Parts: sequence; C-alpha cells; structure tokens
Amino acid sequence: MVRCLVLLLASTLCACSDRAYVGSDLFWFSDGEGHDSAEWSADAGGGEFEGFSGSSVELSAERAHRGKQAFHFVTPAAGQDSGASLYRNIVVPSEGYYSAWFLVPALYVTRSYFVIMKFHSRDPDDPELYDKGIDIRLRDLNSGEFMLHLVHHHPDFLQSPLPLPAPIVSLDRWFHVEAFLRAAPDAAGTIKLWLDGRLIYDLRERPTVDGDVAYFSVCSMSKDADPPSVELYVDDVAVSRTRVTEKGILAE
Repeated sequence: MVRCLVLLLASTLCACSDRAYVGSDLFWFSDGEGHDSAEWSADAGGGEFEGFSGSSVELSAERAHRGKQAFHFVTPAAGQDSGASLYRNIVVPSEGYYSAWFLVPALYVTRSYFVIMKFHSRDPDDPELYDKGIDIRLRDLNSGEFMLHLVHHHPDFLQSPLPLPAPIVSLDRWFHVEAFLRAAPDAAGTIKLWLDGRLIYDLRERPTVDGDVAYFSVCSMSKDADPPSVELYVDDVAVSRTRVTEKGILAE
C-alpha cells in the first residue's frame, strides 16, 4: 500500500525551493541545495571525508537530479586506493532504507573497483576501509554501460551471484539505488538492494556490521581506473523507515 505522504524532493521553481516534507517515515534527507555538506554532519550524526590522493567532494551546478545542485565527487584513481565520502551514523541494532540518486558522466575502465555506496563499521578515514563492509559497486561493460553489483567483504559471503537480467546503468543518466539494511553483527542481519525500483539482491541471515558502530556512506572509491580522474554526481539522499522508491513516494 502506497502511503499518502509524497516525498517532495527539493525542486526549484524560479528562485524558490520546496523543502522535503514526508512525515515521520523519513529519518534524514540531503538535497544538496545548501552551501556545503552541513546536512551530513547535522546533529553530530555524520560528516564528510575528503579521501586520499587528492580526492574531493563539492557541490556543483553542472548536474542536478532536482533543484540546482548535486554533490560532485572527483577521484584521481591512479594506482592508490582513494575516494571521498559523505557518511551518516547507523544505530546498531536497527533497520532502515538508504537511498540516493547517482549519475556517472563518462565511461571508466574499472580495473579494480568503483564503489558508490557503502555500509561499514570502520571509520571513514581508515585506510583499510576499501576492503571492509558491504560495497555497492559499478563494473564497466564492453557495451559502454555499467553493471551494478554488491560485494560483502565478510569471508563467508564475498560476492553473491550476479542478478539476471543484469542490472544495467547507462552513462549520463540519473539512476536510483535503494538498500534495506538490518544492521546486526550476527545472522540477524539482512541487506536488500533495488535499482530503479527493481529488487536485485535479497540477502538474509548474515552479519551486516562488525560490532556496535556502523556507517552509511555515499562515495566514489576506486583504484587503477582509466581515465584516471573518476567523476560521480550524487543527489537526494534519504534514510527512511519505509522505501522512498524511485518515484519519490514513501511506500510499504
């Protein structure tokens, strides 16, 4: 049943911007329409990590899902693990939906990995973060597109079978990724993943965090990509009690 609360993502008409109003089902929301990343550090519940090797994340008017701005990640992935991130704290144990809109402006040959969303227990500035937690990744294809896939760094799980048909992401097009996470350090954990409203992973009875500290990040983490300067745009990020969906409607 679709709830009668519609997610008013920040859309701009003339000089005015409508802020999000969705009732109590929305825990937190970032529309990228401010002057900085203060939404992410609100209530001491998260923050920004600039990454290594000159990685950066800044607001940009070059692309926007709605409104006038989106977060622009640039990662000079030239042989060293690197990547900026915006993150929010996760209460353990808890469950919720984590969603964001992404756009990749060009094709990058990803010789190692290209992580755009992550659930992890290590601090965002930990240099070993790239091989911990649960990654939502893009893999380049010979067709000039990307495939979305999930990697769980726990030794008992690693990469699950790829969904069929393959979850394809086209260049220079906004796409919506939404995950359900039941944060637990034991078999009570669950991770589900949707791409543009299609359920592509439903992985249950597995630990999803390590201990009682956890984070949700949108990021651009990569290594040995070609061309080496990887760009990613992120907009309209939400943490909610029920699914936001790609239509911007809170649903059960």
